[in-house]
Amino acid sequence: MHGALRLDGLDFASLRGAVTISETDIHAAECISCSAARILTIENETTFLELVKLNRGDCLLVQTSHPNRALVSLFARLPADIPTFHFGDTDPAGFDILRTLREKTGRLFQPLHMRFRARDDAPALTVEETKALTRLLADPSMTDCYAALHAMRETGNKGDFEQESLGRPTLERWPFYP
Repeated sequence: MHGALRLDGLDFASLRGAVTISETDIHAAECISCSAARILTIENETTFLELVKLNRGDCLLVQTSHPNRALVSLFARLPADIPTFHFGDTDPAGFDILRTLREKTGRLFQPLHMRFRARDDAPALTVEETKALTRLLADPSMTDCYAALHAMRETGNKGDFEQESLGRPTLERWPFYP
C-alpha cells in the first residue's frame, strides 16, 4: 500500500515506495488513522506501482486481488466514510474481485474504469468465465456493473479487459490527481 495512513505514529505517506503491513501488525496497532480523501484498490501490481509514483498523499493506494485477512482487518479499522474505489481488469475474474471486496469489507467499492471495452480479437469467454458471469449477474450487489457484464455476455468475449491497456497513468490522464 502507499499513501495517507498512520499506524502507531508511523506515517506511511512520508515513505516514497509501497509497503506491506501484516495482519499481526494491524491487530497489534493501538492507533490506525487515515487522512486520505479516498481509497483506491488496484488489481495489478504494475499499475499499482505506476500510481504510487503519482500519489501525492491524498489517496490511500492498496494493491490487491481477492482480499486477504490483513486487508479486511485494515478496512475494519479505517473510517467508514472514506470513499472507496476499485480499479481492476474487466473480465469476470476482475469483477469477482470487486464483488469480493464489497462482501468481505462491507464497503461499497465503486468501480473505477471498469467498463466493457470491445475488441475484435478479444479472447472468448471460457465455460468457467461464463458461469462466473452468470453468478455476477445474479448478485444484487453488482447491479451498478450490469451494463458491462451484459455487454461481455452478449459478445461472448472478454473485450479489451486488461487494465494496463488503458495506458500508463499520468497526472493529466488520471482521476484523483489535480
